[in-house]
Amino acid sequence: MHKTQARIFEETVTKVDRDATPCSNDLPNVTYTMNYSYPGSFEDQSFFSTYQDCVIRRMQTDYKSTCGCLGTHLPLPSDLLNGTGVCHRLPEEMLINYNINYRTNKNNFTEYIIKNKTHSYYPLTDYLQANWETLDFNLSRSLFRCYHRVLRRHKTQGVSDKHCPVRCTNVRYRDHTTVTSWPTDVNLASEIVRGYVKDNLDQISGTDLLKDRLQHMYDNPNYTFNEVQSLSVLDLYPMSVKTSVFTESFAYPLRNLFSDLGGI
Repeated sequence: MHKTQARIFEETVTKVDRDATPCSNDLPNVTYTMNYSYPGSFEDQSFFSTYQDCVIRRMQTDYKSTCGCLGTHLPLPSDLLNGTGVCHRLPEEMLINYNINYRTNKNNFTEYIIKNKTHSYYPLTDYLQANWETLDFNLSRSLFRCYHRVLRRHKTQGVSDKHCPVRCTNVRYRDHTTVTSWPTDVNLASEIVRGYVKDNLDQISGTDLLKDRLQHMYDNPNYTFNEVQSLSVLDLYPMSVKTSVFTESFAYPLRNLFSDLGGI
């Protein structure tokens, strides 16, 4: 028999809006384009935005203004992607000169495939890795070089987050689940199960297959350990009604300074 405990912890953090670290509870939603690689089947999803979404947008804006494309290692803001490709898109030369198709692989992801000389399809990524130096992809090469140049700059210098506020009040939830063998004493487990079965028998009237099965379980003194192992107990209850609350406040407001200077 196994016992499962599920716990949820809540933490509320409240910040002060100041010039050094601005905050706002009215952050706009953000919309990202998902599954961009599937031809003709873009999907946009909107989320509550955070400080990190603002930083991501600044990074993608840098890619767009510098290279004319967006980095695929970051989420793709839908409005920035509109009319703009990704830096790791398929080279146009491949679409013109080669037989390209796509399929869903064993991991349920969309992958492009190319027909080789034996007229068999295999992943395009494998073909590109094997023949990259011999192929003439001038546009793609320039995009890749620009992408890696901006990527190195982001890693070493970062991007400005001057106008990226955080939420003044942020609520976080953390879940914690534990599964334990309970109880470890096989005989005690059998007695507990028999008591549970007896309670159910007392509530059942008439005769049916369920009651016959429960009666057999209760009357069988040699209830095996394997049968006990197939049962579980799930407890769901509030471990505590308390939450962690952190509130930031000014230790010495500016008005107090003026008051002290004036001797009031």
